[in-house]
This record gives sequence, structure tokens and C-alpha cells, in this order.
Amino acid sequence: MKFKSDEQRRAAFANMQGGISSKKADFLADFENEVVLDKLEKKRLESSSIKKLISSGEISDSKMISEIKGKYNIFDEFRPLPKVLYHVTTNKSKVFKDGLKTRNEMNMKLGCGLGGGASDTISFTTDLNIAREIKRALLEARKVANGDIKLHDLVEQARSGIGAERPFLDDIWGKDADKDINHDLYWLLRGQERKYNLIRELPEKMKGWTPMGDSFNGRYNEFVRNLSEKELCDKTFDLYKRFSLFRESAGGYYDPLFFLTDVEGLAKTNPSDIEILEYRSKSNSKGVMQSALGEWRVFTSRAVDFVGVPK
Repeated sequence: MKFKSDEQRRAAFANMQGGISSKKADFLADFENEVVLDKLEKKRLESSSIKKLISSGEISDSKMISEIKGKYNIFDEFRPLPKVLYHVTTNKSKVFKDGLKTRNEMNMKLGCGLGGGASDTISFTTDLNIAREIKRALLEARKVANGDIKLHDLVEQARSGIGAERPFLDDIWGKDADKDINHDLYWLLRGQERKYNLIRELPEKMKGWTPMGDSFNGRYNEFVRNLSEKELCDKTFDLYKRFSLFRESAGGYYDPLFFLTDVEGLAKTNPSDIEILEYRSKSNSKGVMQSALGEWRVFTSRAVDFVGVPK
């Protein structure tokens, strides 16, 4: 039976137990929730362990793999790994010390890299040139994250077409967006954020915001506020993602696509720790091939052997 709310669940427990106290019903409801969560977590851990065994080649019989995938509802399509693989790390020192690990194994919600892979996998590419472009992009993104490259710099690079075959500023934000008072970019370049309300508001209801424009009975449609250093950095990094995409479209550097990157963590990364590492796949090891970047994902570092840093 499904319940629409915790109140319904507790009431049901009380009725089943012949009118027990609400305190005891709360305990039983919470206990049931914990049991369900424990079962789900147990199943997740079992599935994770199975994926590691398949990925490492410790389970290699195709019939057995098919049966196990069905039992544990595993839908990943495992294929034999290519012989040579490249991984771009943002923490070379730690990898050299502890080996490659998934974000789950490191108890990390977000990584300092591109951030597009599943948290229980490790990403590789078969293409060394793509690995080099990812490394270049990470080094550049780090400078954006720590403020070495500011929004003004990105705007001027896009206006001049630096790193591309032509200017691409208008492609990103539209014509003269940096001069348009109604455009977000205009305000971001001034370290501010503008807000427009369809219904006019009193300034006292908009704490932290300064009214601007015409008023009617002391009420305003438009407000502006100063962004904190962190807010401006986060917004600049979001705009950098668009900048990188449109720069590639203008014939510029390859855009590796940043997704859920830990911006603060990337800002603190030592640039010497951003490196390309070469690996060889082990016998019978398997991974999941992705649709772009020559990317493969494995569920454990046991699937590969470290070779070194390619020249």
C-alpha cells in the first residue's frame, strides 16, 4: 500500500496496531522507512560490486554476465575495452599514491574535472588528441574558476575572436549584449544582477536590492544588487561553458563539455596535478562505450594497468 504523506502512514500503523500511541506509530513508520532504504542501499551496493567484477574481467563468461545483469537489473552494455586508454586527472599526486577511484569511492558528490560521468565510474578516452584538449580546457577553466580569467577577459576574447577563426561574441549573447542595459551580461560585467518584476514592489520588500527606474506610489519594477565574489565567480564559470562551446563553433579550440564541475575545488587545484595518464586494459576487462569524445567508462581501476604520462 502506498501512502501520500507521512501522516497517512502513521495513521495506518496506528489503526493496524489497534490505536497505539502516535509516538509509537512514528517509531514504526520511521523503522519501516529505514528498512526500505536499507534494502535499496543493499541492492545498490550489490549491483555496484557486480559491475566492478564484470568491468575488471573477474566475471568474464558471457552467459553468466547476462544472467547476473538480469538478476540485478543492470542495463549497461559491457564491451571489451580498447587496449590503450587515456585518463585526464585533476589530482595526479593522489592518483600516483592511491590509484584511480570513482567519486563514490572518494565520497565526492562533484569532481573537479568535466563532471559528466556517473559517480560510480572512471572515464577514459581512446584519443590522445582529445585527452590533450581536455587537459588544455581544464587548465583554462581553472583560471576562470579562481578569477585569473575574468568575465571581461572572456568578452574581449570573444569580441576579438582569440582562439578561434572569427569573432564570436554576438553568437554567445546577441549583438551588443555587453552594452544593452536590459541584458544580464551588461550587469554581470559590472558585478551586479538586475531583476525585473512584472508587479511593482516596495523597496523594503526587496532587501539587498536597490530600486531603479521610474516609480509608482513608491513601487518599482526594476531592482539591482551587487553580487558576492563567489556568486560572480559561479556565474562567470557558467558563462565560460557557453563561451567554450561557441568558440569551438567559430573554428576555435575543442570544447570538451563541462557539466557538474566542482568550481571551488577546481579553483584550488594545483595546475601541475592536471595531467594525462596512459593505461592498458587488462585481459577480459570490459567497459561501457559512450557516444562522444572516444569515451569509455569502467567501474573500477582494476580493469586497467597504469603505463605512465604520455609524451
